[in-house]
Amino acid sequence: KSNKSLPHSIDYDQFIIELDEIPNLLANSSLSYFDKLNSLVSSGLFQAFDIIFRNNEIINDSQQIKFLKFWDFIFQSCNKEEEINILFENNLVNDLIMFRFDFNSIEVVQSLLTVLKGLSLKTKLINPNLLYTNDFKFCPLLTRSIPFIVYPDSIVISAARFILLNLCLIKDVNITKGKLMKTISKDKTILS
Repeated sequence: KSNKSLPHSIDYDQFIIELDEIPNLLANSSLSYFDKLNSLVSSGLFQAFDIIFRNNEIINDSQQIKFLKFWDFIFQSCNKEEEINILFENNLVNDLIMFRFDFNSIEVVQSLLTVLKGLSLKTKLINPNLLYTNDFKFCPLLTRSIPFIVYPDSIVISAARFILLNLCLIKDVNITKGKLMKTISKDKTILS
């Protein structure tokens, strides 16, 4: 993404077109994934996402799904702690998780929970402190997942339970002894 549309406005149509091209560009590059992520940082792509997330920009459902598919690709491609750390810079991942998605759209909710599930699979690579907001008031991955334990769609419920179980595996007292364990003890169906 060129910086010409930053920081004041984003041409969403052009942004989506460019976003769709990035996975192919990354797949065809001979750079390490760490260097590929740094290129995305340098290009202003993450800055554009940051603007969208922090300003709670209104984007339509299809754009939300494309954003989420992009992030799913990015998370699935991370295999090292240093790569994950790039994504958590400036609280970007936590802002993504807490973005005001359209929860009335089953497709958006399913896409979101797929992304969160993929991220939860990477918790062994993530410094537990990064899972919290900068002020350490809450863990967005936990906060966003809990409401979907009870949901009309079984795929979403399964993903939410999977995320919570992965969070239980983290060796962080604040997560495992706090809100997560209280939630699990109240709702035994999480484990069934």
